Amino acid sequence: MNEYESVYKILPIDQSLKDIITGKIKLSYPTTQQPANQLFEFPPALIPLWSDTSMHYIAYWKHWFSNRKDTFVRLFSFSKYAVEIARNSMQLYYYVIIDSLSTKDRVTDACRKFANNVGINDQITDRIKRYSSEKGAFLSSLIEMDEFGNNSPLDCYNETDPENYKLDFPHHKMFLDQNTIQNICGYECNELLLERIKKEKTIPLWFQSANQYDNFKILLDKNDFNGAWMCLNTSGWNIGDMKNALTRLSEKAGNKNFEILTNAWLSLDFFDEEQI
Repeated sequence: MNEYESVYKILPIDQSLKDIITGKIKLSYPTTQQPANQLFEFPPALIPLWSDTSMHYIAYWKHWFSNRKDTFVRLFSFSKYAVEIARNSMQLYYYVIIDSLSTKDRVTDACRKFANNVGINDQITDRIKRYSSEKGAFLSSLIEMDEFGNNSPLDCYNETDPENYKLDFPHHKMFLDQNTIQNICGYECNELLLERIKKEKTIPLWFQSANQYDNFKILLDKNDFNGAWMCLNTSGWNIGDMKNALTRLSEKAGNKNFEILTNAWLSLDFFDEEQI
């Protein structure tokens, strides 16, 4: 996805991940597309790293006007729900290895080569394989490894029982107060979390009405950049209105890096009439 070349340059990512994005380092399964292909419409918080022929993106997830930490997610075409899969690039590489094991049930030459190229030695790869054999080829099997522990992403926890999750990606059993709710967008909500939010006394505009462009204009008029951004990353838009809204937010925010993101998203071949 060449439109995002300038965005990758401003992200705090390591050289190995940059090489994966461009295809210099090959991922360990043949269905991936490097650089990412444009498969389907996605919100501007999602920065595609690579895509897959099974119609999903692996992506960097960034909130520009919030104290929320950047993270890595997976988003499928049929879903409007981003799943957190890693909190740093090394966890993301472990995710690639465990995902490869889920399809082949063995460490292939391609998998071992990928691991070596991103700084993971054969001993660690074999340990990942052992955990996947004992506990299943799921990210949750790796919690005991040094790269995870208290910094484990949400995908390491069963979606119905995430109490042990320590970080800030939204989930349906998280503590909710007014400040927390103001920093959650629609693409981070499964049905259970959305149900909880809608029972709160005070609900952000983007969870009250599906007419997000009207919500956005109210928020931007109040100089609520964070609210306007969360609104932009909640379903209820057509692409044409979203283009206008993102442009207006970029102009008013006056942030050079955000302008780079805006230009990249606007340059994608999305049809104005499409819904997102």
